[in-house]
Amino acid sequence: MRHFLAGALLVSSFAACDGDVLVGEFVPEAANQGGAGGTTNTTGIGGVSTTAGGGSAGASGCIQRSCQNGPPYDCGDCIDNDNDGYVDSDDPDCLGPCHNSESTFYGDIPGQDGGNCEKDCYFDKDSGSGNDNCFSDQSCDPNEPNPACPYDPESPSCEEAAAPPSQKCLDACLPLVPNGCDCFGCCKIPGALTPVFLGSEVDGAATCDRGSLADPEKCKPCTLNTACQNPCDACEVCVGKPDPDPGCGGDDEMPQECPEFSDGCGLTGQDDCGVDYYCITGCCILTIK
Repeated sequence: MRHFLAGALLVSSFAACDGDVLVGEFVPEAANQGGAGGTTNTTGIGGVSTTAGGGSAGASGCIQRSCQNGPPYDCGDCIDNDNDGYVDSDDPDCLGPCHNSESTFYGDIPGQDGGNCEKDCYFDKDSGSGNDNCFSDQSCDPNEPNPACPYDPESPSCEEAAAPPSQKCLDACLPLVPNGCDCFGCCKIPGALTPVFLGSEVDGAATCDRGSLADPEKCKPCTLNTACQNPCDACEVCVGKPDPDPGCGGDDEMPQECPEFSDGCGLTGQDDCGVDYYCITGCCILTIK
């Protein structure tokens, strides 16, 4: 659960989501009026059951979403890039607008080429080291989630990687982290035997997707960074967990838990997020620009 939002996010989050278009989703009204592929109870981001319509590129009501002032990636371009019938945040493989693959959990954005063992926030506009003060070194993980980074506990960077994350890192990254994951792309997902690294590769090709969670060769085990983590709570929608546990919420409450000032999204009957937000594991999260 996201226990806080950065100060800058907190101010902006007062904007209401009601009645606006969810970025990367199709407006149900447009689907009902003949928009391509309007559906109900489809599978949404992170496995959310959603009432938003699906459809082809260019269908009425879809708004492109760029990644922090960068170009629109696959999960924000209003195109069904993997031809599975789901577009952008309706696609269960999409974990935010800074995600350039609708077919795997691999982000496929600058810095995720496996050539550098040092990583920063996995879910922002890049994942190289240093620009948001988050730091991880995959050669310090005994599970070796990246074959290009063999375990080396004597590496000088392991001390820095083991240190608590800075407040700057938490403010910049944690609001973007889907429920069930840490800041560096290691996630505890139902169906996986251990926490798995979303950016897993075999011979340079991305391999971790919803159908491979139980295969440690394709979804490689990793060690969760519990100091920079958004754990999956019982009353939350999470990666691979499309609904909160039974009994969550009351008659006048949304069933899933979300951060303060954040609206729920994706479940049946819930409004779309505003244009400055993206539906990440059942909650409207402000996309940092």
